[in-house]
Amino acid sequence: GGFNPMRAAANVSDGELPAAPATGPETSVMTQHVATLVHALPVGTDLKAGDTVATIRVLDTEEAIPAPVAGRITSLSADVGALLEYGMPILSIAQAA
Repeated sequence: GGFNPMRAAANVSDGELPAAPATGPETSVMTQHVATLVHALPVGTDLKAGDTVATIRVLDTEEAIPAPVAGRITSLSADVGALLEYGMPILSIAQAA
C-alpha cells in the first residue's frame, strides 16, 4: 500500500471548509468525504453542539459526524447504507433559541 487518494482530506486551508447552508433557523449537516452512511439519529432528537449525529464509513474506517449547532433534528436527507458524495447533506438541525 502506498498513498490512497480516498483517504486524503479535502484540499482546503484551515477555516475554508464550506459553510453548512442555513435556511432560516435550520442548518444542514454535510459530509466531508465520499462515504457510506452507517447511522443517523432520528428526526426529533434534541442535541448539543458537538454531539454525534451520524456515523459514516470511509473505506473501512467509521467516522463520527458532530452537530455544528445545538437544536433538534428536523429531517434526514439520506438513508442508512446510502453512498454519500462530498458535500452532500445528511440531515438538518433546527437551531435552539
